[in-house]
Amino acid sequence: MRHNHGLTLAPDWRPAWPFGLLFTALVATAAALALKGAAAPPEPKSASWSVAAAEAQPPAELAPAVRAVLATKSLQVASGEELLLEIWLRASTPAQATLEQIENGLTWREFAPGTLLAAVRVHHPFTDYRRQEWNPQVYTLRLARQPLQDEHLGTAPHPEFALAVAAGDDPNPAPLDDRTLFRKSADAIGSNHPATLLLWPLTRPPASPALVTPEPGHKALATALAVVAADRQVTVGLRLNLLGHSPKAPE
Repeated sequence: MRHNHGLTLAPDWRPAWPFGLLFTALVATAAALALKGAAAPPEPKSASWSVAAAEAQPPAELAPAVRAVLATKSLQVASGEELLLEIWLRASTPAQATLEQIENGLTWREFAPGTLLAAVRVHHPFTDYRRQEWNPQVYTLRLARQPLQDEHLGTAPHPEFALAVAAGDDPNPAPLDDRTLFRKSADAIGSNHPATLLLWPLTRPPASPALVTPEPGHKALATALAVVAADRQVTVGLRLNLLGHSPKAPE
């Protein structure tokens, strides 16, 4: 967060430097601060990251009812030869949309809060959008909307998130209500705040899974998500943030 600092001088203030030199120094300092403030956030250290699709059954740690609605292909995110994350998308994600909404392009507003979106196996400690650490294990990912509260102002560019729930604490693929989802997600990482991954707005589906930069300082997994709405099967472009944090995330 940047602050503007005013300078108040006492009536009898006298400069110790010649005024010209003082003025030049102040201008140079102000210019340097302005350039620093305008600099883009550093790119995440993800140059060696890659994503690939692989035939793989959903994890046995998941409840049978949850495994049954997931695809039998995973998206494997790796750093060099080291596997970091495996993600299984829902085979067909239900949306509450009309034909007109489908034709105009679906948004996250057409999906019920608490909808099951995917499951993920974390192979190494992982830091989420709020800089909270997830232990290596299997989680489900469910859609949530950020509550409209003053404390959330300026914390994210978009209000939709995927919240993680421990596999053993999520027995059914039906949507969860907000209160239950938030509690289960916080419990999954031993925190008082849900485990959060930012969801970027839906787009056209990419030709193949990829890591993209939706905004400087962030990396997201971009992939096609199969959706069923108004008795029609459609495909949208999902972008799940994997690197980069909220500007107000605790340090």
